This record gives sequence, structure tokens and C-alpha cells, in this order.
Amino acid sequence: MQSRVFLLGIKGAAMANTARMLHQRGYVIFGWDTKESFITDTVLATFPYSMVGETLPENIDLAIYSAAHGGKNHPLMQQADKRGITIMHQVELMAQIEGACTHRLAVAGCHGKTTTSALLSYVLTQLKQHPSYIVGVSQFMDQYGGNFDGTDYFVFEADEYGIQPPEDKTPKFLKFNPTHAIITNIDYDHPDMYQSINDVKKAFDRFMKKIVENGGKLVFCGENEHLSSIINSYPQGQVVRYGFTKQCDYVVSQIVVGTDATKFSVNGHPFSIKLFGEKNALNAAAVIALLHMFGFSFEDIATAIKAFSGAKRRFELVYEHAGSYLFDDYAHHPAEIRATIQAARNRFPQKKHIIVFQPHTYSRTVALADDFVHALELADYAYVLPIFGSARERVETADITTEELVTRSKKGNLAYATKENVVDKLRKQFSDDERVIITMGAGDVYHLGKNIARIM
Repeated sequence: MQSRVFLLGIKGAAMANTARMLHQRGYVIFGWDTKESFITDTVLATFPYSMVGETLPENIDLAIYSAAHGGKNHPLMQQADKRGITIMHQVELMAQIEGACTHRLAVAGCHGKTTTSALLSYVLTQLKQHPSYIVGVSQFMDQYGGNFDGTDYFVFEADEYGIQPPEDKTPKFLKFNPTHAIITNIDYDHPDMYQSINDVKKAFDRFMKKIVENGGKLVFCGENEHLSSIINSYPQGQVVRYGFTKQCDYVVSQIVVGTDATKFSVNGHPFSIKLFGEKNALNAAAVIALLHMFGFSFEDIATAIKAFSGAKRRFELVYEHAGSYLFDDYAHHPAEIRATIQAARNRFPQKKHIIVFQPHTYSRTVALADDFVHALELADYAYVLPIFGSARERVETADITTEELVTRSKKGNLAYATKENVVDKLRKQFSDDERVIITMGAGDVYHLGKNIARIM
């Protein structure tokens, strides 16, 4: 591999973590991105790199792109192409790194990939296995989202989204060759990629069959009907189910959600994690099942897992004062919104729950509009901000606005707000209540945290 690497969109989570891994392996890093601050600034501060202007530096050996900023169509990538520089998608580079590792552990699923892959990486680290990993988040615990520490274990998120839609809709996870995989769920998402849930299932089927045909094992959630409908036809010796039902190989039971931790059992063995809700008990069970398959004892896994309190922007506690709490969460799909609100209610059943939600992409908002409304109605109140559009979308062609989304609510507990006025609305409406406020979405809604904290 080359020694001088350029990464387009270096502030993206995957790119920043990739750059960190490359630096750890001795590469000289160059990057380009917008000037605004990003949540990944903490990652980029851990190693030296040079930001590029309008002209690509001389002697670049490799140029890496993703779907962001126009991907291969960006002027800097076009310069690289004209110079004959090797150009690769970030996933293709990760697949090369993956190929050199012994245990290649993929985490796939429409929801829960980041928490589960971060948890798996953390527990392997606690078990002194020195894993390499790339997780779609800037930080978790005291670890960064990208780390190279040898070739024994490599943990990575396997994403069902395309390489560069609409030009290249090849699902990214098909570029990988895992030895084993955790599959958390299948759900309908990415309407710019998939026309129906059946299209999503077909993509996952291709990914999972590839692993099974190579002799690997699939650890999957038996509670997900879409997953079960596919895997029922697979060789039973190569699939491992986890879930609540007794038919599962790893049965989750006795879930107790407290204010400080969630306690549960797997096959009768007690566990405790500093994550909340049934969804995270299932995410933890996936990790427990996979590691138990590798020969680690339930007791050692329980010791390693108990301190894990989550990843950046995954039900992350931002501020606490006088009985009120402010969390930030990456939820950007109705299923994730429902799960996060339920986890918050389980943890704080007596408090009011207020959501500040920023929809992410016009295509998703249009396709799942009613589902978004029903999910947000589970809160006591929800402020819905303008849609955070993808760089691949054109606002003038959007078929829905936030105002239209709010009018679909039958309960009347949804309201339109902007980033400029939502803090004032929160102050006026809920200033005397003990409450749980959650900023939610895959865009830049987390920037509101400091101002919301000032009124609590």
C-alpha cells in the first residue's frame, strides 16, 4: 500500500477513523473537508495531517472517497484521476485491511450497528485481545472509533447503503469478506437505494450467504421477522440465534432497567451494562453470543462488559441538573426513535419526555412520513426541525416539509420549530418541569446541546 494518502471528506466519521488507522500504520495523511467544526475533531486531533485547498499536493499515492461531497465527481478526485493516482472507495480500503486479518467480525443491520460494533471492540479490548476496529462514531468510552492494533481480530460495521448512489448502488457490505457476522435486524430504510423491504432483504441475503458459503457463522437476532424469514433456509449449524424466545440459542431474560444500568440474563448467566432498554440488552446479547462462540466464558464477558456506557451520540448524557436530563441520540429512523423513547421511559418513568428531532434526508422523510409521526407521538412533546438534507439531494425537488409532517399528527403533541427558536420554545413551555430532553437525528442537531443546557 502507498505511503501518502488523501482522504476526501476527512471529517466524516468513517473517513476520520480511517485516517487515524492509516496514520497508526505509518502513512502520511492529507485531507479535504468544509471548515465547520465536526464531532470528529477529537479524532483528527490525535494525529498530524495536512488539509488540502483547491489543488491536490504532489506525490499523492492513493486518493480515498466516499459518497459525501460528490465522491469521485469532486474536483480533487478528478485531479487525482487525471494524474493517474490510484482511487479507492473508503470501503474498498477497509476491505483490503480486513483481508489481512484472521478473525474478520462484521456487524450489520439497519439499526444498532454502531453501538454493537463499539461494544464488541470494547469487550475484546478489555479481554486483552488487542483488536483492530473501525466504528461509525468519533469516540466510545476512552477509545476512538478507528484503531489498528494487529491482525488477529478486526471489527467493522458492514453497511447496507450503496457505494455512491445513484451512480453505484452496490451495497457497501458486499465489498467485505467476513469470517463471522452479527446481524442485528433488517428494516426498510434508504429509499433512495431500495424500493421495498424485499429489496433490503435481498441485499442482506447476498451478504449473509457469502459468509455461510465460506464456512462462517451468523449471529442474528431471532426477534426480527425479516431476518428469520431469510435465515430459516440456511444450514442450522452456521446460524446462532439470540433473543427473548426459548427457541433461541442465547436466551435473554429477566431484564431490569434501572437509572444507572440495565441488568439481564443470557442463558441464566447474569449481566449488567450501562446502556438502557431492551434494544441494548439485545445488542449486548449479540456480542455475548459471538464471544462465547470464540471460547470466552460468560463470567469473563460479564466482567468486561459491565462498564460500557455507550458511544458518542447514542443516548449520550449531555447534561444533568435538578432532576432534569439532556441526552443526544443519533436516531434517524422511526424504529430507532421508538426504541430510544422507550429506553428513556424505562429509565425515567415519572418524567416528561421531550424530543427535539431533526429529520435526515428528504427521501427518507417522504417514504416514512407517517411512521415518523407515530414514533414521535410516543413522546410527551416533540419539536420537529427543518429537514437536514443529504448533499446528494436537491431541496427544490423535495416532496415534503417539516410543517406538513407536523400536521399529520392526530395527538397534537408535535410542533414545528427551527434551530433558532427551539431553545426559547423549550424554556417557555417546560421551564418548571423535571424532564428528559433528547436531541435526535443524524444531522447537526447535537450543536443545540449547549444552549439547551443553559435553560435547564
